[in-house]
Amino acid sequence: MVTEKSGNRVVVSVSNDGLVIPGDELPFIFGRLYQCGSARLGNGNGIGLAIVRELTTAMSGEVTAQSGEKTTFRVALPLWNR
Repeated sequence: MVTEKSGNRVVVSVSNDGLVIPGDELPFIFGRLYQCGSARLGNGNGIGLAIVRELTTAMSGEVTAQSGEKTTFRVALPLWNR
């Protein structure tokens, strides 16, 4: 996990060491109840990434995913001044 400050945002990036999400499935992974082909073999039910997206959006943030040798998820949230 990598955390950094970028302008007025905090950015958290997490990469996996397991199965890589195929690039052609990336547009769908944040949909409620969506499971990638390889994930259907596990115990998940496909709501985790949808919840991450909904919470991130509610906080005026952004969540993205990128696949290569690993799948990397990036959550960027605004910093609020008190």
